[in-house]
Amino acid sequence: MNTPMQNHSMFHFTVRSFMSLPSLAFAVARAGHVRGVRALRAALLVAAVAAPIAPLDVFPALRGVSLVTSASAQSQRDMMGGPITTKRFERLSRAYLSPTDAELAALDGLHETYLEKFRLELEPELTAIGASMGGGMPTKAEFDKFLRDIDRLNGRIADADNVFLNAAAELIAEDRRGGFNRIRDARERQRLLSGLARFAPMMFGGGGSFVDLSDLVIQPKILAAVTDEQRELFGSILGGIEARLTSQARSYNARMREGMSKFFDAMQSMQGMQDAPADADPAAEMARMQGMQTAYVTAMAEIGGEFRKAVRSNFTANRESMEQLAAVLPAPMVVDLRTKLATKALGMVGAMGMMGGRGMGGGGGEVSGIVSRIRRDESISAEVKQQANAILVTWRSDNADALESFAKLMVASDSNPMMEIMGGAGEASESFAGITAASEKIQNVANTAFKALHGLLGGENNTYVTKYSSRAGAGADTVDSYRGVAEVKAAEPDAIPEVGMQGIDQGVITATTSATVMQIFRTLGNDAAVEGLTDAVVQAWLDDEWKPRIEPLQATISQAKVKVYSASSDGRVEYDLAAVAQVQQARQALVAAAFELDAKLEANLASALGINADDLAFLLLRLERLALVLNKSNGMESPMVGSVLNLLVSAKLDPATSVAIMEASRAEFTTLASEFPVMTAARLENSRKTLEAEMGFSTRDSARVAAASADYSRLMQESTKLNGELGARVATIYDAACVAAVSDVDALASAKRARMRAMYPSIYRLSDSAERQLNASALFTELTDDQRGQIEALRAEYNVVYEKLSEQMVMPAFQGFPGDGSAEAFQDYAKRQSEVEKVRFQRKELTEKSLNQLRRTLGSTLSAKVPGLVPDEDAEPAEPIERNWMEAEED
Repeated sequence: MNTPMQNHSMFHFTVRSFMSLPSLAFAVARAGHVRGVRALRAALLVAAVAAPIAPLDVFPALRGVSLVTSASAQSQRDMMGGPITTKRFERLSRAYLSPTDAELAALDGLHETYLEKFRLELEPELTAIGASMGGGMPTKAEFDKFLRDIDRLNGRIADADNVFLNAAAELIAEDRRGGFNRIRDARERQRLLSGLARFAPMMFGGGGSFVDLSDLVIQPKILAAVTDEQRELFGSILGGIEARLTSQARSYNARMREGMSKFFDAMQSMQGMQDAPADADPAAEMARMQGMQTAYVTAMAEIGGEFRKAVRSNFTANRESMEQLAAVLPAPMVVDLRTKLATKALGMVGAMGMMGGRGMGGGGGEVSGIVSRIRRDESISAEVKQQANAILVTWRSDNADALESFAKLMVASDSNPMMEIMGGAGEASESFAGITAASEKIQNVANTAFKALHGLLGGENNTYVTKYSSRAGAGADTVDSYRGVAEVKAAEPDAIPEVGMQGIDQGVITATTSATVMQIFRTLGNDAAVEGLTDAVVQAWLDDEWKPRIEPLQATISQAKVKVYSASSDGRVEYDLAAVAQVQQARQALVAAAFELDAKLEANLASALGINADDLAFLLLRLERLALVLNKSNGMESPMVGSVLNLLVSAKLDPATSVAIMEASRAEFTTLASEFPVMTAARLENSRKTLEAEMGFSTRDSARVAAASADYSRLMQESTKLNGELGARVATIYDAACVAAVSDVDALASAKRARMRAMYPSIYRLSDSAERQLNASALFTELTDDQRGQIEALRAEYNVVYEKLSEQMVMPAFQGFPGDGSAEAFQDYAKRQSEVEKVRFQRKELTEKSLNQLRRTLGSTLSAKVPGLVPDEDAEPAEPIERNWMEAEED
């Protein structure tokens, strides 16, 4: 059983806690059939009882041990601040300086020098400070020195900022240099509110966060909405808001700093409670742990009293400022600002998925994102689109009201509502019932809007909104609810979806499609395939062979999975052992049937098309089941390849080259494909054992929980290892084939690039690259010779540097988690992840500067024609927003 401090540490996803307990995401998923705060309470209790972490080990979050989101860790800058980013500096410059393109180019060049100076002079010290807290529980002297070192480093960062901004002022016309005073203040606020200041709201009770309202107001869309008549008044209001925020941010930071010193003293005073021997009676031990947790929450609430006052003062003043802004901004813009302000004020709570617009309640996206897609759908009538817009307007207003009510209650709370959700604050406070109702109100508002859209579209159209059944709690009646459906993004040219990527753990095996078969034939240049005949063969196989065997098994799995988990009234997850066995047996039968039916399809195609059974096309088709073998549910991200076909397609190789690659490693690929059934069986066994470990979490028997947690950690690592070994094997075979078969240097480089991007998607995310925008821009026929030359030079330089930086990230990012859990092993892991994040930051800045330069080269008219070059503030993100460890969006 974990201590209060360990529960607290869990929220920050340290490497140590992640490896020793089922992640919070796992817990939420297991209780996902219960909605709202009640679901989160059940989920967190599951996670809370399963975290035997080292005594009082809250300090990984403070000492720079990297925090994990998927396979990567966040930078130590999240602990101690970082430089002004390209994106933020440009936003501030446009808002306060109105620079010309020439001035922006000069500022960008100077900023690049500033970043390099920061990297060379300040990064080493930042890393050293983070590493100084890596040896377990620090002494009081060590902790105080850590805080002083952070203060000193922040002072050096401020000095570097001032030198840079003073030099930047010389590049702007004198009559506009006054804007730099406002940029300096904005940067000071950013420094005051970053680093440990983001950690404080979760530590010291209360559910709210300090919000820099001005940072929301200076968004281009809002500034553009101010009329000429209101511009002077708007400027005066914004100036007053900024002055107030700077003063409040200084007070907030000071209160946080005082609280941090008291925090350590409280931790030491509670050490005796932690060291007391465990009670032999599980119920008594649980009560003792509950008492410790309550004592912790109480102590944090007392320490954070002044801190919470600063948050409340900021929240109240921001709402008053919104009333002023309402007089000069269009009403829809005010509603949007109110929503963003409330969401930011909710801080970590919003990130936990308790709001209806996103996360649990939002399903496939915000209502606004769904309506935006409806507007673009040419098959939908103008009248329906108009009604959808009306639904959106109503939802935005109601959602803003609900979010503000929720945020007001969270900010007013003295204890940490997240601890109350877990049951760690003793009896729930009087305000907790209101908080619960407010969170459910947000979800109900979203549900109402989705229901209206569902009805508007005819009720049968599941492209945008789908209806599903949910329960308010264990044993409750099911009710119809609605959620948005995630948009299916268009594939890259010539690419096809990978097969069965959900994997057998989800009870899903996707049938081979005619499109996949035809893509294989096209890739290999096989003229024997006739599309109509291929369609007929695949469809007959699907109807006569696949569906009769597979669909009953998938239905059995789906029905049994609903019974596997249920939430008890005290927050434990209960298991139906008969349902567990039924799921396992059906999964095994499903796998056996799938491989048997795949072989029948090959035979049918060979007979109908007159192709030899040993044709390369059938080998490539068998290799498509790589996606089925991969265990997507357990373990951390591993380098792996889900489709050899997609490697060949995305590399844009000609058929002759693709055939040569497959022939070069035919024997190795054939052996690999023949082992898929055995590999899948091994992963199913891993999943079975993992579920057994999960069952131990809900016993609340300290010994069983500790054993289950160790087993779970080991099985996660085994799953990760299985995937990693398979990925490495595919890569070795593919690379050897490419080297043996491809003589053209450019084609070989393209093949390697395709494989790297397939294996390391979190490193080679399209949203992190400017490649698409640069390539699209080069195709414009209306470019001048000078523009075309600039773009080609920029593209050539960018691609080389981007690939080099990406390759630097690969090895340290995927060397895996330390298996022994020692402090030394975690320090080594943290060091590697820190280096990855430094390179990631460099690459992100490279991309932002390249996009800035491209926009300046093209001009506003052509820039608007390049997808993704001019950000669409209303569009849903194509990929998850990159956030730091306290869920703040990165600049």
